[in-house]
Amino acid sequence: MNRRQTREVRIGAVAIGADHPIAIQSMTTADTNDVNASTEEAARIAAAGAEIVRLTVPSLSAAEALRQIHSRLRERGIDVPLVADIHYTPNAALLAAEIVEKVRINPGNFADRRERLRAGEGFADGAARVAELFGPLVEKLKARGGALRIGVNHGSLSERMTARYGDTPEGMVRSAIEYIEVCERLGFRSVVVSLKSSIPAVTVRANRLFARIVDERGGRYPLHVGVTEAGMGGEGRIRSAAGIGALLAEGIGDTIRVSLTEDPVKEVPAARAILAAATRVLGARLGPPAEVSDGRPVMSLPMGGVFVGGAQPVAVVADDAGAAEAGEPPDFVVTGCGDSRGVSPGASPVIVKTDTPDRLSFDEGASPAGALFSFPCEGISWERADRSLSDAGIRPVVTLRTSGPAEIAAILDELRRAMPRSSAEGMVVAPAGGEQADLLPALERALSDRALPWPLLVAPGGEGEVLRAVVSLAPPLLDGLGHLLYLPGPGGARKAWDILQGTRRRITRVEYISCPSCGRTLFDLEEVTARIQERTSHLKDVRIAVMGCIVNGPGEMADADFGYVGSGPGKIDLYVGRERVAKSIAEAEAVERLVDLIKKRGRWLQP
Repeated sequence: MNRRQTREVRIGAVAIGADHPIAIQSMTTADTNDVNASTEEAARIAAAGAEIVRLTVPSLSAAEALRQIHSRLRERGIDVPLVADIHYTPNAALLAAEIVEKVRINPGNFADRRERLRAGEGFADGAARVAELFGPLVEKLKARGGALRIGVNHGSLSERMTARYGDTPEGMVRSAIEYIEVCERLGFRSVVVSLKSSIPAVTVRANRLFARIVDERGGRYPLHVGVTEAGMGGEGRIRSAAGIGALLAEGIGDTIRVSLTEDPVKEVPAARAILAAATRVLGARLGPPAEVSDGRPVMSLPMGGVFVGGAQPVAVVADDAGAAEAGEPPDFVVTGCGDSRGVSPGASPVIVKTDTPDRLSFDEGASPAGALFSFPCEGISWERADRSLSDAGIRPVVTLRTSGPAEIAAILDELRRAMPRSSAEGMVVAPAGGEQADLLPALERALSDRALPWPLLVAPGGEGEVLRAVVSLAPPLLDGLGHLLYLPGPGGARKAWDILQGTRRRITRVEYISCPSCGRTLFDLEEVTARIQERTSHLKDVRIAVMGCIVNGPGEMADADFGYVGSGPGKIDLYVGRERVAKSIAEAEAVERLVDLIKKRGRWLQP
């Protein structure tokens, strides 16, 4: 893989960064004070293939428990490095640094109350307090040869950072840099950085920005890549693949964790699958991703009663087989008719896929919404094709056959000369061949340079497993490119809906933002999330967050409409947005109280 070049950081027996393989890690869910349970879970995670295991350390007693867990694992011949996960407890971090190979701190809450803005205090004064509190941990790690992860979470930025930069990727990057600068002043560079969000687009933008800014400074710190609160099942894997896979496919990332609301052992094969998909995508790429030109006006085109482009949501295009299997029908169905006499659109308008657009003929009332064909194509009379399509009111959907971004402009100019009438009226265009992450930005830029307001069709370039399609398509979709999404082959429509949901380009069902559980979690998160899904999965365009404890909520709920947060043993708080509206509800009645809250806020639909 053509990866971003980073410095090497050793975490016990494992080295990440530089030319080392991308390491997979996971995190225990047992209470760290329960030494037996935590040891067994860490052993299971390591046996599944995780190269690094993290444990939550919310107290000095949990930090002390790490000593026994670490010792027992080593006695069993398990040398997997352990990471202490610290929130709010700098004293526990100092103790953990004496025991485990790596300490993770969250800049948003490491110095929490003492780091908040005070009346009349300047930004630099707060930074000085951070250095005062953080410096002793850095000195201890340096003396003992330990490693550090500066783990920034989108939902828990400090008040100083949000006051200056807002709740933004830039705020995440600046938060990490502030702590990096303390490390550099103390001569400590065994640092790994993570910038995570439950929103894949935010994760991708923050990591891209960090890589650019820090590499220009000469830092080149390795990046731990992940999407927080990804959820469970296929939705959690697709959301993770969108954020993690998009970055890996751009060469960004040195270690990964897939944060699923499931047994942490299941995170390991999920991470392997995303890594394998990203490796194949990157191996097939034509070069680094091009910069996207913002602000290209796109026309809204009528196609068989459906409008595409403009401000319309991304339209789903699928083959007949994909349409039959989808829970929700696609916006367009592709049929392979070469001569479309008798075409019946049925539930979805039809796009005819043809190699001979100049020979298409249509019975009255049976014209399809569009004709999908490649350009250039030998032996075709393009003037005749242009006239045939235009007279029938059919939109051309043209794939530009090219071997690389450099050819896009020339082929586009040739298309404009060949089809002047359709060019004036508008068409849909797409690159064919190569990876969308390479070709779509180049096509977008070429269209912008020529002031052509044509919508873009996005496709992965053939049939394949869903994770590879997600990894291939995530960069352009997360960057806002693409107005139609076409996944060929069986199940294509379902895959397309899942990918659009995971990248937030088109929300058609409930989005669940659920944390992966850890030793802080105060209830069975997987079981409760499944119960909430059972009661609410029929809803439309609603975001529900399920958080195990106050560390992962309410800040980490991102932009959820409703939140279910563990607040104590057997107790749940309910939120609307980030406002707590009910406190300390008994867990036994909390799911129904959540349903009642959704009803009272007018977001409920009958199943």
